[in-house]
Amino acid sequence: MFRRKRLDTRVGTLRKQYGDDFASEFRSDARLDTVLRQTGTDSLSQLLKRKGESRMARKVFFSFHYDNDCWRTQQVRNIGMIEGSKPVSSNDWEQVKKGGDSAIERWIKDQLSGRSCTVVLVGSETANRKWVRHEIVESWNEKKGVVGIRIHNLKDSNGFQSVSGPNPFDRITLGNGDRKLSSLVKLYSFNTSTSTAIYDLIKENIADWIDEAIEIRDNN
Repeated sequence: MFRRKRLDTRVGTLRKQYGDDFASEFRSDARLDTVLRQTGTDSLSQLLKRKGESRMARKVFFSFHYDNDCWRTQQVRNIGMIEGSKPVSSNDWEQVKKGGDSAIERWIKDQLSGRSCTVVLVGSETANRKWVRHEIVESWNEKKGVVGIRIHNLKDSNGFQSVSGPNPFDRITLGNGDRKLSSLVKLYSFNTSTSTAIYDLIKENIADWIDEAIEIRDNN
């Protein structure tokens, strides 16, 4: 279902995901297959275990509709497979908004700093949110990976599920506007509507989805 890291991936690309000290004895233009051969390891995962390097080094920004999906987003944060952007309280967000659009844009730019990928957690109304669209565009323009995950069937704080919303990447175009971002950026959906099963699928796969998103952006 998901691609393994290509053997011709450069060390410099991998450092964006695993930290600047990944394979520090190699040049940034060295290929993964060269690193594996010279270190006597069979795979990237084996190399990470041997070096004590972890996927926890991967830093992401979560983009979502606060009013509808904050509780659902917190469930994804709690998975612990990645280091997400610091949660913002409703009071903090209200303070940011008081500064107007320019203040919000600066805040988003600061939040994206040091992140390798933006994970868009898609609920029923996410695609309609102005600042979610801005976060997606800013992330893509800053050469960060972008990936979407549908979370509407995760239960909220009251135990309720929601309904599927539009694909936010369908509403953003590339270049001269003749190609949708959704032609490159993936939005993951699920064949089950059970909240616990969806949580387990996200937990099992989110690290691979992020890796793939970063690789897609590096190649496009």
